[in-house]
Amino acid sequence: MCVTPVPKSRPRFSQGRVYTPKKTKDYERAVQLFAQRAMAGKKPFAGGVEVHLGFWCFRPNRTRYSFPPRPDLDNLVKAVLDGLNGIAFKAESIIWQVIAEKQYSTDGIPCVSVEVKPYEGE
Repeated sequence: MCVTPVPKSRPRFSQGRVYTPKKTKDYERAVQLFAQRAMAGKKPFAGGVEVHLGFWCFRPNRTRYSFPPRPDLDNLVKAVLDGLNGIAFKAESIIWQVIAEKQYSTDGIPCVSVEVKPYEGE
């Protein structure tokens, strides 16, 4: 899915209420739409699954680091898993393994790759 990777934001508090920021909600909805298209009417996985994620991010104009320092990989993963929940798999509790990587996009196009498959562990 060629969309700019968006990390899961922390919940916000306002007037005694807790809410998820709009940018995070919109991104999770986009992930849901891509997942629904990819599943094409198939039922979500019910048994153990492994999830492979790749995030290709914009390269900043200047950086002191050889790897992208932001956004944090765990926040990128969480946003995608929340979007896939209930569509690609029944619940996040059935995820046995997550393999994720973050890189700079070589062609300048931000992108996210997702693969969900049955867990083949022991």
